[in-house]
Amino acid sequence: MRLRPFLCSILLLFAAVPAGASATAWTGLGGGPGRSGHDAFDHGATTNVVGSWSQTATAEQDVVVGPVVSDGIFSAQRVVYGTDLDAVHVQMLSTGMEVGPQAGTGIDTGGLDTDTFGAGDAVISPVIASSPSAPGQVYALHNDDNQGGANDIALAQIDLATGALVQDLPVPNTDGYEVQSSPVFTEPDAGGDASLLFVASDGVTPRLFRLDISDVRTSAATFALTASSTPVQANPQASPTLVYLRDSAGIPTLYVAVGTSGIHFLETYAVSDFSAGPHATALGAIGQTPSVPLTSDGVLPGAPGSGMDTSPWIYLAAQESVSGRVHRLEQFGNSDTLDVVSSPFIDGVPAPALAVSKRVGHDPAEGIVAYTTDADLYVLNTGDLSVGAEYSPSAAGPPADFGRTTAALSDELVFAMLADGTQKVLRATDAGEVSLAEFTENPANTASTFAKGQPALAGGRVIFASDLGAFAYSTRDSLPPRVGNLRPASVLGGALLEADAVDARGIREVQFRIDGVPVRTAVNPVSGLSFTPGGGHFVHGWDASGTAPGPHIFEARAVDNGGQSSVARSTIFVQPHTFADTDPPQTAIVAGPRGRTSDTTPRFRFDSSEQPEAFECSLDDRRFRSCPSRYEVALVAGHHELRVRAVDAAGNVDPTPSVRSFRVIAPGPVEVTATRPVQLNRRGRAPVPVTCHSRRRCRGVLVLDVIVPRAKPGSLRAVAARKGRKLRLGRSRFSVAPHTRRPVLVKVATTRRRLLRRHDRLKALATVSLNTPAGVETSTWRLTLTSNDG
Repeated sequence: MRLRPFLCSILLLFAAVPAGASATAWTGLGGGPGRSGHDAFDHGATTNVVGSWSQTATAEQDVVVGPVVSDGIFSAQRVVYGTDLDAVHVQMLSTGMEVGPQAGTGIDTGGLDTDTFGAGDAVISPVIASSPSAPGQVYALHNDDNQGGANDIALAQIDLATGALVQDLPVPNTDGYEVQSSPVFTEPDAGGDASLLFVASDGVTPRLFRLDISDVRTSAATFALTASSTPVQANPQASPTLVYLRDSAGIPTLYVAVGTSGIHFLETYAVSDFSAGPHATALGAIGQTPSVPLTSDGVLPGAPGSGMDTSPWIYLAAQESVSGRVHRLEQFGNSDTLDVVSSPFIDGVPAPALAVSKRVGHDPAEGIVAYTTDADLYVLNTGDLSVGAEYSPSAAGPPADFGRTTAALSDELVFAMLADGTQKVLRATDAGEVSLAEFTENPANTASTFAKGQPALAGGRVIFASDLGAFAYSTRDSLPPRVGNLRPASVLGGALLEADAVDARGIREVQFRIDGVPVRTAVNPVSGLSFTPGGGHFVHGWDASGTAPGPHIFEARAVDNGGQSSVARSTIFVQPHTFADTDPPQTAIVAGPRGRTSDTTPRFRFDSSEQPEAFECSLDDRRFRSCPSRYEVALVAGHHELRVRAVDAAGNVDPTPSVRSFRVIAPGPVEVTATRPVQLNRRGRAPVPVTCHSRRRCRGVLVLDVIVPRAKPGSLRAVAARKGRKLRLGRSRFSVAPHTRRPVLVKVATTRRRLLRRHDRLKALATVSLNTPAGVETSTWRLTLTSNDG
């Protein structure tokens, strides 16, 4: 069972969220540059921002990227950062203890490179793919001229559980290229596949690259063989950001947004095929990193579980000559030009990113923007972008500035570092420094000389990093844990007591009580969602045979790691248990397609006459298997029958399953559409366009056959005689994201290429064998194939 994220309110409203809605990609709570820079959970205290730990060993100094923090349970979260010794450090968020080698994990081949994590003021922070149940993996994109071959950018993978280097592989097609800004991950799909996107430049033309990675959260991850790329007028020091906008047909689409220069200062490209999307225009402006505010539950608007189709707002800074402005961008309908609301001109060169505290909604004036320049820090209103407060570090002492560092925000505090590494905690209301009684900089950092990136916020911690190491502070535990969603409501004999509990500092335990008497204590959540604070879904078994039948008070008392507690109550009804339960439950399919449907991934919902409930499903006369009450399945075209039966707490099975028969009339989850001839590229690969119509990732095998003309004299006669009129060109495994179109590259052998060059243009058959829960679907599509010499 999954943790249901909640709205932080007095009523403790919990809302269910579909699978796959996590925040793996969001290094915005630390990193360089950030993409949101805001963490609202339990960082609002204006007193007692006190030292927690510091790591200042020689190998841990000279941090040249902003620290990032993994998702998951507080006690298992990791802090990750890179140093100018070309090493990646993995440390425990709770204690600062190093995971893996004390000197970090080296990722650069050969001697030390000055541009491993970016040149000059540029920053390439790692990205993390983790989950509530496992630390996951860190991916460190870096420059490495010593990898060998014709590639100058590499991607290192490090196992967060051990700190060990899993692999460090060159990124194809990056000869002569340098990356300066942080990459971004797409959300891993149900199969664990994701794409890594970044901008790199050869000094003349910046390009947008995409690497597809399978099993991204595991040490068994594999990289795609090729990297897609497209020329963009990107600012190489501005990180790309993911955003859902509407395409020209009005369909919500996942785009990667990049700050650019030229006639636009922001451009977007569809993640699936890099086709151009909506843009923002301002001649002469240089866009920085876009910032997309998240929902109250920490989800990217438009992603599963967000309750929204697209992102209503995008914020970014743009440099214009020696000054800059902050812009708020909005798409109306499916316009390809984003509407722009701008702040006044502000002196100074803007930092690569903003921190935005607002949450998405209908009113843009809900929060603040923390905007740093090479001189001062400004607090702007998110509505009209007027300047509400300014902090000038030189006003209170010797000349100082923020350089290229980026602030981070809680609801009430601004965390920032000066370019010389000095750590600052400011009030969001007036940008004034908090008192020395509220925050004192770690004395081990007072001699620092430089800092980069953005502070990290997670688990009630604030992590700064400079050339003297990493420094963590704890904010005062001002909020008790949130607990709710108690169940079951009725029990017979025995049951699982369940509750959801979350807190920024993690949950120490959840104690279950009946009528005020403790009966069970759970110390570890069984599941959770990665964008929530520490905690999750807590479960413990209970034998109710000694409890009198009737209503009882059911309580769950959650205690966080700071010692604060909260209690939620409900009523649980203990059914009479003097007689064994032999009555089977009744089952009903209450939602799902009937008759004919064009949906190849239909959704069903079940109900039963008893609680708690469990279900078993049989699709197309297969054996019954356990299935959830909300059931989704990918199907091929044709007639299908779903049978569902409920199983009650006593193990009684409904002998008369509920049956739903229907016919799928759609062509299938996968479609091969080539309106123009597919041209064999000069590397001998045929890019066959495959579209996935399913709500789940489409995986399978694509086989390309060519229809050979009648035999002619010479070597062709032997080929035709051996193979007849149908000749196998090649096959390729593919994985296409839901509702996207991408080319599947099929490698063609040299002898087959000669055949194609001889005829210039041939008819071909693309046969797709798609793996679905209902079996293997095979479909064949016709297309035309040409050689690259035609």
